[in-house]
Amino acid sequence: MSFSWKKLQNGSDIRGVAMPGIEGEEVNLSTNTAEILGKSFGQWMMKNTSIKNEKLTIGIGMDSRLSGPAIKASFSKGLQSQGAKVLD
Repeated sequence: MSFSWKKLQNGSDIRGVAMPGIEGEEVNLSTNTAEILGKSFGQWMMKNTSIKNEKLTIGIGMDSRLSGPAIKASFSKGLQSQGAKVLD
């Protein structure tokens, strides 16, 4: 089965199942997926703005879900791998 990135799209944001426990729903927002999204967002920002690598600063946050800390850390890791400074 191939991964469908479109299944994570919900209007202007990203939604997914980050932890097992919802009957009939498979995890589709893993820490690996969050890291890839962070890398991709960092690349997109550098391509579509005049801000480059070490000058790019992005603030991120989370809600109170149990999966929040791990997803946020992975997204941050992806951004930082592209040279962005991340503010929590």
